[in-house]
Amino acid sequence: VQLAALRLRPSEISFNAAISACESGQWEFALGLLRSMPESRFAPNVISLNAATSSCEKASCWKEALSLLTRMPSMQLVPDTISYNAAISSCEQAGPLRATLSLLNDMFLERAQPDAISFTATLRACEKHGEWKSVPEVISKMRQRCLIERRPSRRLETLFSKQSSWLLT
Repeated sequence: VQLAALRLRPSEISFNAAISACESGQWEFALGLLRSMPESRFAPNVISLNAATSSCEKASCWKEALSLLTRMPSMQLVPDTISYNAAISSCEQAGPLRATLSLLNDMFLERAQPDAISFTATLRACEKHGEWKSVPEVISKMRQRCLIERRPSRRLETLFSKQSSWLLT
């Protein structure tokens, strides 16, 4: 993949911008740009990997998103909240629930800052998979982060009511 074909002067910024532009579903092109960065003497950074992970997320390519996240430490890069959120959202859409829950736990272990996106995507994954046992723990972590009030929202009440009916069966 050549940035010259896109009429961009190769730089870290132009690579990141081109990768970000691929978030509309051109994940393979984004990964190609990411792979071509070292050939142009630019090392991928957190922004590059986050943009590529987001493009994988938009295409529901959860395996590729997880691969990018897990490669970051070997590249001397520290995943941030955006890194984790893109991977969590990708798993929420198409991946296994255990990966989603594991990523949320990893955020706490790695001192990334889980936010409303992290928790909402995790709760949606629990709902999608009918895994109500995990909901109270996720909500407890949300409360620890002061992201929800004592009184649950209608959405959370719905999750709890589904959880209660599931536990009775």
